[in-house]
Amino acid sequence: MRKIVALFVGLVISGTLSANNLVPKQVNSLEILDAMAELRARPNNSALAMAPNGAFGTSWNYATPEQAIEAASSNCQKHANNAKCEVVFVNNTVVNSDSIYESALRADLNSQLIQVHPVIPANHFPAGIAGKAYLRTAFLEYTRFHGQKAFAVSPDGSWAYQAEKASLDVAKAQALQQCVRNSTDKACRLVDLNHVSQTQLIEIDEYNGKVAAKVTEIPSIIATYNGIHQYRHFLSLLGYKALAIAPGRVSGSRGELHFVFGLENEQEAKRQALQKCQKFTASECQLVMLNDRVFGTMIALPEVPPNVSPLVSSEVTLGAALQRFQHPDFKAKGNWAVAGNGLRSIGYVEDYIEIEQATARAIAICESFSAIRDEPSGQCQLVILNGQIVR
Repeated sequence: MRKIVALFVGLVISGTLSANNLVPKQVNSLEILDAMAELRARPNNSALAMAPNGAFGTSWNYATPEQAIEAASSNCQKHANNAKCEVVFVNNTVVNSDSIYESALRADLNSQLIQVHPVIPANHFPAGIAGKAYLRTAFLEYTRFHGQKAFAVSPDGSWAYQAEKASLDVAKAQALQQCVRNSTDKACRLVDLNHVSQTQLIEIDEYNGKVAAKVTEIPSIIATYNGIHQYRHFLSLLGYKALAIAPGRVSGSRGELHFVFGLENEQEAKRQALQKCQKFTASECQLVMLNDRVFGTMIALPEVPPNVSPLVSSEVTLGAALQRFQHPDFKAKGNWAVAGNGLRSIGYVEDYIEIEQATARAIAICESFSAIRDEPSGQCQLVILNGQIVR
């Protein structure tokens, strides 16, 4: 009988030693592993609860396991914000989780801490932070760290990042939590995870003293080179934002795009952009972008034309209304066109990407002025195109 008892005791001791090497597979930080190691030296009853965001709570020396579980859960929830805590370790035994050897998990977590990520190209930033110098500075600082990491930003310009974590889930959750604490609108979003942009990655440069995005595509509805500049600048702006276009604006090619930014929500951004646009056209304005979403198709970025198109030759005799297009001080960018009706009305546009668009727009403007003056309709024709007389 003594031999049987001795054999049974030996199995129990062997099983306990093996269990002491096991930890919950879902443990996501070295801090939690260290806390479990400390619990093994504490008196029972003991417990550990943890949350996906890395929060955890421990308890020991309680009268019953149930009391230890309740205390550990309560301690964890104090630090977990809205994340749900789950008990995974009771009296040195894994519960509610698959098990893994501590040495294997510790080695894996240590490897995650020192993971090196691909280098982000120079001057490239996630859309939504590129427009502010302090955000670019913070992002460059963030890129120097290794390990699992995340960068979060709020529409009001608040930000936070977490790096050198052993779990990407922990980095994401903690970056968002810290950003929300810093923010007034509590609407933070992740813009980078381990050097993988969660929104459009844009290259910035300077034009007209403003930060702008370098782009390879533009919305197809943009008709002018000035519109491309406005679009580039819009991409770098912060907060809830919207970009609208005024089709058929009588005053010409400049300023057909209208945008707002830094608003409190998408609905307000959309409303204000369309309202701002509508002041400049009798036609119905169209939404081009809402935050990072494009409405409509995209086309390849057109080549930038020479700064100045040729003047009309001085050897050509023009009427008084058209002689300014021969003056040495006259300058026109992009494709430019002049339409007239042989009376007083003319229409002039410049900076257009497509010749056909410039032609149609010049004729439309000429017809608009003709109607205002009660002149015969349908008489406007193309007169000048990029410095060449059209017969």
